[in-house]
Amino acid sequence: MGTLYARCGGIFGVAGFVDRCMDRWMADATLNANGAVATWHDRAQRCGFKFLVTQLMGLLAGGPQRYTGMSMADAHKHLNIVPTEWGCFMEVFHEVCGEFGLPQADIDDLASILNSMEPDCVVHPGEAVPPAPTRPVTADA
Repeated sequence: MGTLYARCGGIFGVAGFVDRCMDRWMADATLNANGAVATWHDRAQRCGFKFLVTQLMGLLAGGPQRYTGMSMADAHKHLNIVPTEWGCFMEVFHEVCGEFGLPQADIDDLASILNSMEPDCVVHPGEAVPPAPTRPVTADA
């Protein structure tokens, strides 16, 4: 049966799945109703986001990738993502899983990976929204 990474088709399968999910998430009206999220979606950073999510999902699915992005909390908490938006995010994920015809065991494993990130991405009632992280300026930024 192999690792989830192998069952997903290695990096090419993971990248194809991430590509479809990201396109759908970035086009979703409910997710874009959050102005902070929509601003990031509109900044023409799709390729970079897809690259980082592909790295992360490849790594967490058992592949050899190394994730080079920010922590999930640093990358997401300042966006003030609420539980209902997370629910929509997961609904879109499940729709894409259906489009790919993934076996239920693989869907469950992938959902478990995503759900493990929820506490670092979602701001729950009573929780303070942190400021956006600062990033060092580089010559190519």
